[in-house]
Amino acid sequence: MERLKRGDAKLRKYMYLATLTLVGTNPVFRQLHENNVQVKHMSKQQSVFKVLGKLARILVGMVQNGSPFTPEKTVCSYVQAS
Repeated sequence: MERLKRGDAKLRKYMYLATLTLVGTNPVFRQLHENNVQVKHMSKQQSVFKVLGKLARILVGMVQNGSPFTPEKTVCSYVQAS
């Protein structure tokens, strides 16, 4: 089943490029990406799109609440059972 593209093409393009930049430079988004690839066994492309969705939800929340970005709210700490 083919998925339909939704939304503005330029917005999708720049969100994708921003996500690639964040995965490469920001430790919070890098951790999300690495967890998706290593623990959840996603392909790198699938992980990038999942992180892109997370980025979109973060941006919407920041605009709605008028709050700055806080990494503590973004990443759940992954605790291993002893």
